[in-house]
Parts: sequence; C-alpha cells; structure tokens
Amino acid sequence: MRAEAGGGPNVVRALGMALIAVVACYASREAHAQVFEINGGNSSLYEAEGGSISMEMPGFDTTIGAGMIGGHFTYGAKMEKVIGPSVYSAGDQQIDFLLPTDVFDPSHYLFARGFGLKTKREGMDLFAFGGTISTLYETPIFEGAGFGTGMGFLSLRRQITPKWQIWSDTIISSKMTQITAVQFEPAHRVVLAAAGGVGANQPYAAASLNLSRRWADVLASYIAAGPNFRRVVVSSPIQAEPDKGNLLVTVRPTHFLTLSGDTQSYIVPNITTNQNESSSVRSGSATLQVAKAILSGTVYDSSAMGETNHAAAFTAARDFTHWVRVMSDYMVSKPKGMSGSSSLFTTVTETLNQHISVNESISNSNGQTSLLYGGSLLTNLLTVSANYETFYVPVNTASPFQESLMLDVSLHLFGRATLHGASFVGPTGQMLYTATADALAVHGMASLPGEEQPDMGNSVLRVQVVDPENHPVEGAALLVDARPVFTDQDGYFALREHKPRQHKLRVLTDQFLDGGNWAVRSMPAVIRSSEREKEAAAVVVVSRIPRQRAAGTEAEATQSAPAPGPGTMQ
Repeated sequence: MRAEAGGGPNVVRALGMALIAVVACYASREAHAQVFEINGGNSSLYEAEGGSISMEMPGFDTTIGAGMIGGHFTYGAKMEKVIGPSVYSAGDQQIDFLLPTDVFDPSHYLFARGFGLKTKREGMDLFAFGGTISTLYETPIFEGAGFGTGMGFLSLRRQITPKWQIWSDTIISSKMTQITAVQFEPAHRVVLAAAGGVGANQPYAAASLNLSRRWADVLASYIAAGPNFRRVVVSSPIQAEPDKGNLLVTVRPTHFLTLSGDTQSYIVPNITTNQNESSSVRSGSATLQVAKAILSGTVYDSSAMGETNHAAAFTAARDFTHWVRVMSDYMVSKPKGMSGSSSLFTTVTETLNQHISVNESISNSNGQTSLLYGGSLLTNLLTVSANYETFYVPVNTASPFQESLMLDVSLHLFGRATLHGASFVGPTGQMLYTATADALAVHGMASLPGEEQPDMGNSVLRVQVVDPENHPVEGAALLVDARPVFTDQDGYFALREHKPRQHKLRVLTDQFLDGGNWAVRSMPAVIRSSEREKEAAAVVVVSRIPRQRAAGTEAEATQSAPAPGPGTMQ
C-alpha cells in the first residue's frame, strides 16, 4: 500500500493503537500465555527496510508491520481468532492457491486484504474470503500490501476416500477463475493428479505424476493453458506458471551412481507488454562415487528472453585426509551466435575442528587467475560462513557461470534475540543482501495441567532424512538458514512459524550425531513451510560412506525466482 504524503505515520499510529487495544482486551483474560516477536532490518534483495511486531496467545494471533519498499511507504496487518472449529481473520492474507498438479512449483499464493473464514463442515475443509485482491510485498522484515479490485474467494477440499481427494478453487473478480482438481494415490508414494477449468477467463488443464522409490524418483506434469492464463490477475509481483511438459527423473541404479535429467518450461508475465513470455531449462547430470572420490557432471540447454545457451559443468572432489578436502569445478558455455567462455575453480578446505573450517580457492576464468579465501564458524553464539560459490545465470547469455562470495552471519544474543545477515545472487546475477534483527519474548507460559498453550504459528516446515533404502536417519545434522538442527528417531525435523516461508538448507555431513561419514544423494532445490496440515515433508537422501568422509557433499538450496534463474553448481 502506497500511503499519501503525510499519511504513513498516521496509518501506523492508528494500527498501533488498534493493536494495543486488542492486546489489552485479551491480555487481561489470558495473560498466562503470551508470545511477542519483534523483527526489523534492511534488505537490498527486497529493496526494503522496516519492521514488524507479532503477538500470540491461546486462540488469538495478530501481526502488524510497516516500512519502505522501493522507496514507498507500505504497511500491513493481520488478526486471527479461533472460535470452536473455525478461524476468523481480518487484514492481509496470503491464501494458498496450490493445486495437486503443482509438483514443480509449490509456491502459488493469492494475496488479498479483507475478511476470511476457515472451518470444517461435514468432512470438508472450507475457506471463504471477501475483500480486495492485493499486491503483497513479502520480505523477511515485514509484510506490506495494498487495496486492489474487489474479489470473492471460495476454496473447498474433501478427502473422499483414503486414496481420493478433490479440490475446488473459485475467484470472482474482474476476471473469473474456477479450477477443479482431483488427486489419487494408488500406492504408497505414488500420486496422480489432474486439474482443469479457467484462470483469468483463460482455459487451463494439467496432469501430474509424483513417484518415489528406493532407486528412483519421478516428477512429471503437463500443462495446457491459454496464452494469457493466470490464476489471479494482479500487476505485481510477477508469478511464473509451469507450462507444457515438465519432467524430473532421478535414478539410483547402484549405491555409487546417481543419474538425473529434467526439463522445465515456464510462462512469465511481461509487465511491459502485459503478455506472457516463455523460458525453459533442460539439464542432465550424473554423480559417481569411486576410489574415495566423487565425480559429477551436468549439461544445460536454456532459453530466456529469446536467447539460447548451451553449457556444461564438471566437478571432482576427494578427501585426502580426514581434515583436508579438494574440489575442482570446470565450467564451459557456448551461447548461440556468440563466442564461448570457460572457467576452472579449485578449492582446498581444511577442517580444523568441529566448529571451524577454512578454504582457499584458485579461479581461472577466460585467462584471468585469482586467489580467493573463505571459511566457516559454527558455535551456539555465532554462526559465520564465507564461501565462494559458482552460479548458473541463464540471462547472462555470454557468460552464464558466475563466481560470488556468499556470506551468512548469525549472532544469538541474550535470551531469544538474533542478528542475522546474508548475501544472495539475484536472478540476473547481481549481489544482494538481507540484514535482520529478531527478538522473541514469552510471558506467563507456565499454566495449569490441561490448559491450552499458545500456537506458535500456522505454518509448518517438515524435512525428513532417509538412506537409499528409505530407512530414517536419526541424528542427521542440518543447517536451516543459520539454525543448526538434528533429526529425530524417525528422521524428521519440524519447525512451526507464522506464515509460509522459503528456507536455505544445508546438510552438515561431517556432524551427524553418530559420528559416521555421509554423502548427500539427493535433496530438494527449495524447502518451504506450508499451512496445509497434510503437506508431505521435503525428503533428503543420504548414504553412509565407510571409513572416509564425504567429499564435496554439502549441498544447499537458495531462494530463486520461479522462472529459470541462478542455480548453485555443486
């Protein structure tokens, strides 16, 4: 929401007074269980600065935030109240608009401002909302929104049988959207789905397959849509939609070989022409573990903004001692109609102890040589990581491989206060950053037996770590953003938070609780929390390596644009 001159402080003051009134009303009744969270910071990644405050108590949550985004004042607020089996909400909403056929892009949301009701009726999950379509500016610091065109939204979910589910999502606004979907699970970890209807008055149909086995994983979908299909008409933010055929196949024929191939196609709204444009990336890769070394290679064929590029990347990594690892990357690209480029990147990593590691890198790119340094520190008080990583940026057609220094610093102060800063590579290869401060205060948490405790958020992040035989791995060490965590006896880690978020994930293969040596076989490109109670956990597959540490196996997923953007080369 862009406030008029002089209106910003008044708006914040009014919202603040409303929040104080609500707090006073409920605190007097339920002061035994209150959770307050304050967050603020600055980010060039989102072109934002500002802050937010959240309060939770049994059956009631509220959040208010304000700041500057792109040089304009923006604010947002949301309140939720639980009454019996129903949740009533008012303010800014991030509404799940995820179909069962969205196996490649689980990040479709409808942004709105108004009033909502979420409840269950005769075995059906129902969500109804009335208000305006909104442009939601989501940042790690705060959320801001604005009023748009009027809309009504109705979402229905029903579990017909243990194997069959049905979806129906309807939007009534300036343009009509109505999509019905069905999901069928004929066997364990085999999911078939189909969807059809209209989006923004454009026809839409999709079908998908999600199959997971000990030796292979298959994701496949096909989407047929009108040339200007959108789930909801809104000028910003730009949301990509999978288009035509999409396929990802990962095969593990033996314990030492992993093969994968994928093709991804998207349509992205062009804000200049107001028309959709197509982009795509096709790749194939192989990872081989042999003679105490890990060898991998990936070939790419991408197109974006009418330009195409062919590229390849090869990696060799080996542990020479328990504390020394050497990894080399060779990358080459050949844009259509342009001269090619290549680079060689070699890194030596020394692990000094379980908390400290350092690395030195030699880079040779198009005849220029440079020496780079990095390292990491992991303690309860301070977590620091400074490493050079190579990204594949398809829009940089002439030289798509880019070396960037990625910084991640987290300082845990007294109580539950945290300072965090991190750098990112944007979709066009530019270096961006986000710096935040977060504090959590809990009041009156002690309660009598049987009394309800405050809900720590409606969204849940779930990760499961398994071995190639699909057995859970207990004590697997993960780094979620800057937070070190370990899996339980069923291989799971779960985190509850206020709203769906995308997270950075690393597998700390040398810090598993059992002290063994491990290698990452596969892991998702992105992990995200969800408000859907039955959302499947993100699965990470690791394998034990006898008598040696895994070489070059720390993998991570960074935030990226929905359309083909920078991808970290491992």
